[in-house]
Amino acid sequence: ITGWLPMSLGVGDTYEGDWDSTGYGENDYFVDFRANDTIGQMNTQLSMVNFSIGDVLEPSIANIIITSTGDPDAGTIINIQADAWDASGINYVQYRIYGPVTYDSNWQPLAFVAGNTYSATWDSSLAPSNEEGTYTVDIRAQDAASAQNINDTAGAEGSVDLYDATAPVISGTAATSG
Repeated sequence: ITGWLPMSLGVGDTYEGDWDSTGYGENDYFVDFRANDTIGQMNTQLSMVNFSIGDVLEPSIANIIITSTGDPDAGTIINIQADAWDASGINYVQYRIYGPVTYDSNWQPLAFVAGNTYSATWDSSLAPSNEEGTYTVDIRAQDAASAQNINDTAGAEGSVDLYDATAPVISGTAATSG
């Protein structure tokens, strides 16, 4: 970056200025200062301040796939898979399943498979038997620079529908004819 930006008089004899770092990549930057007095004399101080712009981009999450091994009832194994990547690497990928009323699995790890793919399984019998309905699956990832992305926006989350597959029980005394 080259060029001089104006500064304005702050408190006392200090000057202040802003630099918008939008669009500048991860790198080390140096700030030079120069000042002119009222008769045109100039003084330049080189590299008085240096700073780094680190990884400020969240990791990417895509290709969320949720499948089950059978009917969506208690005891069904739910397979969860997602791709996550970031230029700085991935620290972890996690999923969270929460139910229509009270159930919340809290954040659980997805294991690295290969490439950018991570996966886990969830046993639907962990959900309360009285909470039939749609369960939401959120995926989050944290990159090596600790930037985090929770991928719970519309169209980027998954869901699991659970229902009670147990047949009703009828009990009582058989009627007799007499």
